[in-house]
Amino acid sequence: MGDTMRSIPLLLILGGLSGAEAAAIVLQEDFADPATIAKAWRGPGAADDGGWRITLPAVGTAKASASLPAASIAGRTVRLSARVRSEGVSPRPQPWNGVKVLLALVDGSGGKSYPQLATVDGTRPWSVLQKDLAIPAGVAKADVVIGLENVSGSVWFDDVRVEVVGQ
Repeated sequence: MGDTMRSIPLLLILGGLSGAEAAAIVLQEDFADPATIAKAWRGPGAADDGGWRITLPAVGTAKASASLPAASIAGRTVRLSARVRSEGVSPRPQPWNGVKVLLALVDGSGGKSYPQLATVDGTRPWSVLQKDLAIPAGVAKADVVIGLENVSGSVWFDDVRVEVVGQ
């Protein structure tokens, strides 16, 4: 009886989640396996200090990206998250510049949108950036993008994750 009673709360919790409500991981990258990184990611950077480092010695833009299955996220709510550390990132000329963690979305008619996590500048220790994003139903192409935009400095990314969290 003791084992049965212990399992009831777990069953009740699991029973309350339908397949549509349970989080489904679309992308999870810890930058630990060079072969996986080479296959999935396009753009500059190097494995360093437990993450993926992008450095710009002068103000500029450098971004790496990985494709997402657009059909898996179209019309859904996704949680975009990443651990980020920065060193000497120059001030942003615009609020949307700086350290980038975003989704690059293209709809069937070619319209583009770039929902992103809050940007940072300066020198900051590892911290988690996270946001739930409503993805339009008509998305035909989707990429997750990490990098620096219109700034100089270094940024490290780790545990980049995209997961479906709702309809």
